[in-house]
Amino acid sequence: MFVNNQIRKNVDSVYELVDEYSFNYSDGSNSEKYLDAVFSKEKNLSSNSQELEDYIVDWPSEYHLSSNRSLLLSEFDFDNDSSVLEIGCGCGAITRFLGENFKVVHSVEGSKIRASLARKRTRDLENVQIVSAPFDLLNFKYKYDYIFCIGVLEYARSFVEGDDPYDLMIKKMKGLLKDTGVLVVAIENQFGLKYFNGAFEDHTAVKYDGIEGYHAFPNKARTFGYNELKTKVGEHFSNIDFYFPYPDYKLPNLLISERITGKVNLSGLFRESIRKQNSRFRRRSSNNFIDELAFDEIDKNDIVNHLSNSFLIFCDNCDLDGGNATYDRSKWGAILYNYDSTKSKLKVLSLMADKSQKFFSKKYYINYKDHKKVEIGLEPWIEGRTLEQVLNESLLCRIDPFTVFCEYLAKYYKFLEEKSYVKDDKYLNGTDIDLLFRNLILNDDKLVCIDKEHDFKSSVKTDIVFLRALYYYLIGLRGSQYVDKLSKTTLKIISNKNIKKLLVELSNKLNIIISNEIIEEFCVIESQFLYNSCGGDRSHYNSLVKKHLKLNLIESSFHLFTKNIVRSILRLFTKELRYRKMIRNGDNH
Repeated sequence: MFVNNQIRKNVDSVYELVDEYSFNYSDGSNSEKYLDAVFSKEKNLSSNSQELEDYIVDWPSEYHLSSNRSLLLSEFDFDNDSSVLEIGCGCGAITRFLGENFKVVHSVEGSKIRASLARKRTRDLENVQIVSAPFDLLNFKYKYDYIFCIGVLEYARSFVEGDDPYDLMIKKMKGLLKDTGVLVVAIENQFGLKYFNGAFEDHTAVKYDGIEGYHAFPNKARTFGYNELKTKVGEHFSNIDFYFPYPDYKLPNLLISERITGKVNLSGLFRESIRKQNSRFRRRSSNNFIDELAFDEIDKNDIVNHLSNSFLIFCDNCDLDGGNATYDRSKWGAILYNYDSTKSKLKVLSLMADKSQKFFSKKYYINYKDHKKVEIGLEPWIEGRTLEQVLNESLLCRIDPFTVFCEYLAKYYKFLEEKSYVKDDKYLNGTDIDLLFRNLILNDDKLVCIDKEHDFKSSVKTDIVFLRALYYYLIGLRGSQYVDKLSKTTLKIISNKNIKKLLVELSNKLNIIISNEIIEEFCVIESQFLYNSCGGDRSHYNSLVKKHLKLNLIESSFHLFTKNIVRSILRLFTKELRYRKMIRNGDNH
């Protein structure tokens, strides 16, 4: 065992102190019972388990079961032949990842129930040991290559006594590191952009509580701003590397290294992060402002470090010139993830810089079935705004927005025409089918394709490609932050109109005639494309596209309210029914 305290091994194979102690932290007993049943039943408990994802029914289960949790750490070049101490292992999501990637993993968890759940999550990993006890009460036998403190530092006052429990905790963790050891901390930002946009504070559930200094519950958890956190950590470590996870460290799909902020335009990556938000249940922030537009200005003024929603920091006292750092500090500047559930693979875009500081993107995907990494290729990084971004911004204009909007649509159609060839009609190659607005950069007033990885294998009518791009744009616009910011003039034009009607009207403004035959042909081609990309049932995709065409761009507030209520009720019932079924089948041991 890795501590000198008097301990015993309980029935769940968790080590615990002989002396009793109190440590209350929980997502609720029902959630913990549900996780217990899931871990007892499911055989594939890996950090990227797709089987566990099938049990996600609400935010607590998503947080503990989602494979996206491990994306926070998966792209760092750690020394796998290393010893690790994890402070606060929770229900074992990160513990599982550490156990799969390091030689020795020792984990500490104050809650006995959560420690037992973490042990069940890692029951097949002999290199993992878990002790249930407050961190401050333990006397450790060893020093470690890495210490991971993920979402725990903010709770320091709960288990560390002293005038400054946060400083004392950092000091104690430093004392447990080897000379070349690295402390890894993940924590929310007190001044995260989402909080200014009206999101509830993650720990107190009070709007603006952190921004105002944590007065609502002064004895609960608290976080820090960039400067204060850097100062606290800097008192103990000479090297500090900040990374900025989006939407936050819990379920990230984007990581930005501080080394590249201010050197390259990051707004495109941030937009993709918002578009590919991977949480089904996390409560969104209010709509005080449009996040991605605000990020443009934040990036332009080089203050991303101060307004990131959360931080991931690597701290050590290594001699960088001597090459003693235990992880690679220079490999990438940003990582964007896109999980493709239909093919069980994770697409990764890595933003990198060469020796001359010219930026390029490296694309690859990781197949979860065989864990193989497949390179897609290298592309130069193209600065500029996407056509989707330009169109969105044009709609916010209070003076004749649709004139500007249609000018850009005309520019796009001209771009397609220049690439077209003529048979009986204008056609594009199958490789051009995915020329969506979001895949085109407006650079020096020219449109440049940035993501061309799909091939339809046969030619497609130019008008179909145009229709497809406009269709996906309107579907994406529906329910977005932009809709709530549209002027009365714009709203009047698009209100009470479904996607199909808007497609026809906007096309007509460019003298592009969209007949019912063209729309029907689009539905057939799109269902075939989805079938080729995702598999499944072609008729289902055809029905789905037709259903989307009938949707109104703007939903009534009553309809949205009703839909959200129904969804919440269904989630509760689903979770309860699944739990009862697992108990009935004897899966909860």
